Amino acid sequence: MCIRDRYQRRVHGTHYSCKISNFMKERMAQLILALTFAAVVMSAKIPLRIFDEKAELLLFPQPTSLRRGNVTLVIQDPCKFAFNIDEKKRTPEVAEIFDLYRKIIFPEDVASCAKSKRIRVAGGEVVTVSSISVDIEDAEAKFPTLSTDESYTLDLETSGLQLRAKTYVGFLRGIETFAQLVYRRKAKSGSGVEFYIPQTPIMIADAPVFAHRGLMLDTSRHFFSKETLKKLLDGLMFSKFSVFHWHLTDDDSYPMQLDAFPTLFEKAVFSPAERYTKADMKEILDHGRKRGLRIIPEIESPGHARSWSLDPSIYDIVTCPNGSSKGIPHGYLDPTMNRTYEVVGTMFKELFDMFPDEFVHVAGDEVEFDCWKKRQSIVDWMAEHNVSDFVALSQIYQDKQREVLKSLDAKRTLTYWIEERTDNMTYKDDDVLQTWGTVGNYSTLVERHPRNKWIISANDHLYLDCGTGNYFGGNSWCEPYKTWWQIYNLNLTSLVNPENILGAEAALWSELVTEDVLDAKLWPRLVALSEATWTPEFASKTSVARRLNAFGERLRESCLLYTSDAADDLLCVDLGGRRIIKKKK
Repeated sequence: MCIRDRYQRRVHGTHYSCKISNFMKERMAQLILALTFAAVVMSAKIPLRIFDEKAELLLFPQPTSLRRGNVTLVIQDPCKFAFNIDEKKRTPEVAEIFDLYRKIIFPEDVASCAKSKRIRVAGGEVVTVSSISVDIEDAEAKFPTLSTDESYTLDLETSGLQLRAKTYVGFLRGIETFAQLVYRRKAKSGSGVEFYIPQTPIMIADAPVFAHRGLMLDTSRHFFSKETLKKLLDGLMFSKFSVFHWHLTDDDSYPMQLDAFPTLFEKAVFSPAERYTKADMKEILDHGRKRGLRIIPEIESPGHARSWSLDPSIYDIVTCPNGSSKGIPHGYLDPTMNRTYEVVGTMFKELFDMFPDEFVHVAGDEVEFDCWKKRQSIVDWMAEHNVSDFVALSQIYQDKQREVLKSLDAKRTLTYWIEERTDNMTYKDDDVLQTWGTVGNYSTLVERHPRNKWIISANDHLYLDCGTGNYFGGNSWCEPYKTWWQIYNLNLTSLVNPENILGAEAALWSELVTEDVLDAKLWPRLVALSEATWTPEFASKTSVARRLNAFGERLRESCLLYTSDAADDLLCVDLGGRRIIKKKK
């Protein structure tokens, strides 16, 4: 989130003067913004989606193809506006989305429900509309995949409004665009608010350039509640992302329920309230399905596995379980023990039963070889089996783990983090590699692994936890703070072998991030990645700023920028799927 030291708003469009602040200023800025926004809403009663009719349409991300005219369409009666669809395709999920977007487009606290009369204004004719026709070839809300068709067309003309999509996910992308095209202004006659669509006829044919557009969130170093994650998935849908990469386990905790390891679920968590039951994970997965999102699970190994040792039954497979680096605990699986692979297989079998996505992330990076060196049985095993170094031992773990996982589900695609200690390892051609190195380092990696597909999480563009210090009061290793402009300027098509790039993920590691500051860390700057991976053409900084800030206002209206305790006298109120900020009574 771009934290503002000076906050300015113009009636026609929105302008901010921004300067990066430190961690403590984020919370103060969040409070100031919440108070300012609430004051405007409570005084004017009109949300800030006001449009300069001479400017570009405030769409984010920009569509791949857009044509527009100069006619303004006014919604005749917002309370009776209809989403028309073949009743056979009005599935429960489609109906839920209609209800959600009705509340987003026509907020209950401002909709006047007064019919607008046909009027004329300078610059074009104004006519009224009362419905949009929706056609979805396959309306079933399946769990999406990498190959799911997200395309849609949107035709908004005086003769009628039409949204067409081949899939449920394409329908979600299209209805979000439609929602962004409906603006609000004071009614030209009488009191209340008028809802209108400017610059019609609008003809949009749209689909993303990259299929994999996502966010990785670490929920193991700090816990994020089920409701927080569901709200996050809402925000990813609004932003037209396709992937939530869920980093479930690490040294600090193992907060997911596995029937085979009940003690792990009891001991390797911060508290009984800070863990995910199978029912919780099923609910989150189902919410992601309804929001058109793939959810890719990650169980970290062989490194970052200290939490495994908190279960006495598997304590022995973890090396250095009581070790620490500068006071931070860590642990590494022992690759020489058969028991290690039995445990890994049991864990992933349950994981596969829960998570249906074709990808599973197995991590594989950041193993501290000193830990392996300290266990004599490992040193002896390496000598007996002529294993020359610890990189080779890492390769043995990776190969055996792959054999185990492929025996459980041969169709699963294994995804690995790749970094300096692992870039000399060998991978199968169907493995997906995710790099967290710099953009400049990517070409070297591709030379070593030219046949693999890639996910880009370059730390110099997409690490969202950077720039706010570290555990020890120093700078974070990945300074500086990543602004929305830095995120936006990740040009994947300019990299080596762009045809092998599936897309990109922003990464938010949670050493210093709790759910109290999650929204401030993400929104609205994360949305810049959405356009960088969706739209083939890059826009000017002025255009991106104007559209991004307008999108941020929509997020505020949905309370995605504020928690219920953003201020003592403010409350985030749920209106059946749409949340607004109101003053507490």
